[in-house]
Amino acid sequence: MAGSRTSEATYAAYYASIAQVEESGDGTVRHRLRPEAGDGTIEVTSLRSGFDIVRYDVAFAGGHRVGYSFPGDHFELEHCVDGRMSIRDTHSGAGELRARSVALSPRCATEGVVAHGDGERYRAVSITGTWSGLTSRLGGFGVDALPDNRPESVAREQYLGGRSSGIGHEVGYASPSNFGYAFRRDRGITPAKFRRAHS
Repeated sequence: MAGSRTSEATYAAYYASIAQVEESGDGTVRHRLRPEAGDGTIEVTSLRSGFDIVRYDVAFAGGHRVGYSFPGDHFELEHCVDGRMSIRDTHSGAGELRARSVALSPRCATEGVVAHGDGERYRAVSITGTWSGLTSRLGGFGVDALPDNRPESVAREQYLGGRSSGIGHEVGYASPSNFGYAFRRDRGITPAKFRRAHS
């Protein structure tokens, strides 16, 4: 999304079709859903780094379906706080993003449809940009290890939440103990304690 003028224009057209724009003084653009589309807001804060933080608090009237098509460089990390969103990806099949779950876009082109249930509240926070932008900003922190070491089919499956393997394995560590050691060395706390403190 960020970093691609075509994607930015596509999102602007989409937001204009379902919402009214409210500018704020802090750089956040609030898209308040029109009554015929539903209730709630989508807030977009563009960062100087080329990434956007998008906050969803929406309940669509009559359900809501929208198609998507992203290039392989599209980066999106979305954390669903409450509700659910159904995803049907052309290559990966169907899945859902539910409360307390996270979706990380694979480093390959994706296309499909996302859908929300009629009147069902969906709350989420998303960080969007490009993989190349993320690599240039955070490359020293091991960002290159995220999806590159996984076959495309595994990356797609994990994107839709259909696979439940350990985080360490997902980011390229050969064993859970190797991941645990690296995590403790970098963070000063075990992964389990970190998860409990942040859940």
